[in-house]
Amino acid sequence: MNNFTKCCSSLGRLQSKSKTALMLFMFLALTSLSYGQGWGVDPTGGGEEISDINASMYEVPAMKQVSELMAPGYFNGFFDACQNSDEEFLIHAVDADPGADDPDMPQAFNGEWGKKTGFAKGSDHCNWIFYYVYSVKCAGEVTPFTVKYSGGDATAPWVPKQNKAAYNVLIQDKLDLDLCFENRPVAPTVDEIKAMYTDNSEHVKVYGEMVTKRTKTKNDDCGWIEIHIYTVKDYCESNAFEFSITYSGSDK
Repeated sequence: MNNFTKCCSSLGRLQSKSKTALMLFMFLALTSLSYGQGWGVDPTGGGEEISDINASMYEVPAMKQVSELMAPGYFNGFFDACQNSDEEFLIHAVDADPGADDPDMPQAFNGEWGKKTGFAKGSDHCNWIFYYVYSVKCAGEVTPFTVKYSGGDATAPWVPKQNKAAYNVLIQDKLDLDLCFENRPVAPTVDEIKAMYTDNSEHVKVYGEMVTKRTKTKNDDCGWIEIHIYTVKDYCESNAFEFSITYSGSDK
């Protein structure tokens, strides 16, 4: 074999290897794209992300039903390969995390693949992340599918329309009254004010300290004043606000 023949033979093998490598790269790239259109780019699984949910941690959406995830065409066809499979679509079994901080909250769970079903560490009512991790068993392989919800409570408590008239009467100032200090009007209680408000998280009304009150007084029958300051809040300090009711008078 002459040098020219050796050169051409080596060049042919190199071109063949390059073509094979290019085809493999394109296959892997397309596979990654098909799985990576949701949360996370993972060629062995996929996911979906729903963000900017205006709610506290108590209002995390419920886990999606398997039948919903298995609907034809769901999530760009991620589950289409499972439609005619004899194998199951599974919800991955996980163990409760005994280190969950708040016993009133849904427990955090430790799952396979380094993900969680439950709240992400550091979540609070103003900024939370919650994961549901599923198992897809098709073609003899088990792969993860993760649904990630995230949000925070961005809405302060408010007085609904049907309570407005009664609320305005309740918080009305009463000034320049012809009364001694001991006969001054009684301010609305915290519970009376609280009953007028609603919130996007009903748990605040039931379990939270939605309304607090403090009072400033100048006690003098010849000229007294009493200011009642109410703080209305939910789980997030950024949603808190104050208003005041003022009573004043003197013995004329």
